[in-house]
Amino acid sequence: MLSEIRDGTQIPIPAGGRPVSTRQPHRYYDMLRTDKLFIKLASGYFFEVVEQSPVFAVPGPSLNPIRRPDEEEYPANLDRLRGRYPDLGRLPIPPPHLHFLLIHKLHHERLTQRFRSRIPEAAFVLVETQRADSWPAIIQRAIDGKTLLELIDQPAPSEERLPIAEELSQYNGSLHIDWAYENFVWSGGMLFYVDSKPTLFRTERKNEENKRFLLKRFVRPYSRSLSGSKVAPKRWWKFWRP
Repeated sequence: MLSEIRDGTQIPIPAGGRPVSTRQPHRYYDMLRTDKLFIKLASGYFFEVVEQSPVFAVPGPSLNPIRRPDEEEYPANLDRLRGRYPDLGRLPIPPPHLHFLLIHKLHHERLTQRFRSRIPEAAFVLVETQRADSWPAIIQRAIDGKTLLELIDQPAPSEERLPIAEELSQYNGSLHIDWAYENFVWSGGMLFYVDSKPTLFRTERKNEENKRFLLKRFVRPYSRSLSGSKVAPKRWWKFWRP
């Protein structure tokens, strides 16, 4: 079904959608799930963040996000992305709604260029609501598997642990990855990254804490077996005592 949905189209909410719970107290999306799709509707909280947060302040913000917005990502520079994504740019919708679609499209494009098949397919659309209006949303292919959060409590079989380490190590070094444990899903021998949110909405400090923990838990034990790993093994002389 997703292959039939083009960016910028207006569609009814896919049949069978059921609400998705989240651990986060503040949600950037109101999420629904069908058997094969996630429907991520922009939440009121997302628009509050864009309007009020220092993330988009000029000059620099009072918080430290994973990365600062590029010039084209600022709401005031909306026209720069209109031309890049004409299927979205021509939509006659309020600027905040268009900004949501455009920066998420840009983020998804960046991820797929670097990580390719590890990023689920997505379309950026307007969804018809029960109020007979339209609302910006992301339609994303659902990945069934186990998140790294689940694998912390229920470790994968031993033969899968090195492949998980190899896959996870490939994400290290990218400013477009939010290392929240549930953002990674192990499925069919691949580690998917399923978060749609641009990382300019995530603080660097928390992200570094999550990254250090995940690399220590899933990658470090196999660092000697990884080719080209960005995670260095522990130096033995740090622990040697004469």
